[in-house]
Amino acid sequence: MDRVIELGSTYFDTADVYDDNEDLLGKYFKKYPQQRQKVFLATKFAGVINPVTKTYTDRGDAQYIHEACVQIEYSRFSSDIENMSRT
Repeated sequence: MDRVIELGSTYFDTADVYDDNEDLLGKYFKKYPQQRQKVFLATKFAGVINPVTKTYTDRGDAQYIHEACVQIEYSRFSSDIENMSRT
């Protein structure tokens, strides 16, 4: 990640359905908080995969959006979401 940022990548696009990418970024930025200031994080949520049927549905209700934002901010990225965007 250090090299990617050094080479000029400053926009990271993630999603909660992209396996564990947000968790990995969160661990990296927790270990190297100075790097977090150099990038803009974009995430997507509202897509929910049913673990039993493996079907995909969209959720846009207020409760889900609130829960997703809290999970993104505190659980995944361990970071504030002031310069994040939902794409």
